Amino acid sequence: MAFSLASSSLSRHVRQLATRALHTQPAPPVTSTPTALALIRSQPSHYVVASLAGRKYTLAPRDLLTVPRLKDVKVGDVLNLSEIHEVGSREYTLRGNPVIPVRPCQGRSHRG
Repeated sequence: MAFSLASSSLSRHVRQLATRALHTQPAPPVTSTPTALALIRSQPSHYVVASLAGRKYTLAPRDLLTVPRLKDVKVGDVLNLSEIHEVGSREYTLRGNPVIPVRPCQGRSHRG
């Protein structure tokens, strides 16, 4: 009886692994930035790796970034993140070489 249970449990485990493997196969290579960005946008959560004032930061929507003083930046100014190194989601990543040629992202400065 124990052998039958173990064998049944093992076959269920193998089926689960096989099913999981079917759903985690690599996607075909994407050849254009707009297509890659569309795939990333289709995912529920996103992140970006960008440079600001010579340092790289990993940011997600609604993140608050605290940086050392920036020369000539006042509270309320809009900052452009023009050096985007990586954009991604849980399943997709678009990496630049060294940056991604996309329009700059914007964020508003405020005193913390």
